[in-house]
Amino acid sequence: MKNKDYPAAHRFLSEQRALSGRKCEKYSVIKYSMLEAEIHAGLGETKSARINLEYVIDEGGRLVQVQQAKELLRKLDEAGEKES
Repeated sequence: MKNKDYPAAHRFLSEQRALSGRKCEKYSVIKYSMLEAEIHAGLGETKSARINLEYVIDEGGRLVQVQQAKELLRKLDEAGEKES
């Protein structure tokens, strides 16, 4: 996502999830949810981003994505405060 082509990233991620099928391990689901949150945040879809971030935080346990989710959520909160 370095090129910030979020629509293409979202399509790619959706295709990857479909290929993984229902047998995704929890780590993969958390990882995909974090990536989706980053894509939604990049597209300005903060509500969708928050839903994914909260899922990662609630279900991620000790995975590194939990810290990443908390950091992105903090940034979204700060951006929301600046807009108010």
